[in-house]
Amino acid sequence: MIDWVSHAISAAIAAVVGAFVGRSVSRPDAKIDKLDRDVTQLRDERIVRVEGRLDRVEDNGCAVGRQVLAKLEHATGMLTKLDLKMDRIAETTAKQAAEIAANNKYVGNLDKSLQRHKETAHHG
Repeated sequence: MIDWVSHAISAAIAAVVGAFVGRSVSRPDAKIDKLDRDVTQLRDERIVRVEGRLDRVEDNGCAVGRQVLAKLEHATGMLTKLDLKMDRIAETTAKQAAEIAANNKYVGNLDKSLQRHKETAHHG
């Protein structure tokens, strides 16, 4: 009978130890699984937040890019207008320089003509 009792006690102790060990082993697995799920959820939420931020930055970047492009196009247009005005000024200046040269030649010829007239009309 003592054998039977000692086997029963050993079996009971083994069952208690097995249950305790089983619970200890399964509890960390459950905690690890929960932590893994929590980490995965946090990672996914963070990815969604980062994607949202990137979308906003991209939208803002596109808006800023469009503003910069518009300003560059405006500046290009203004430079083109200034270039055309400078061309017209250069043409006008060249015409005026030619007219001044022609007037100087005319005045020079008039002066020579008057000088000859004075010499021939008064000495003759």
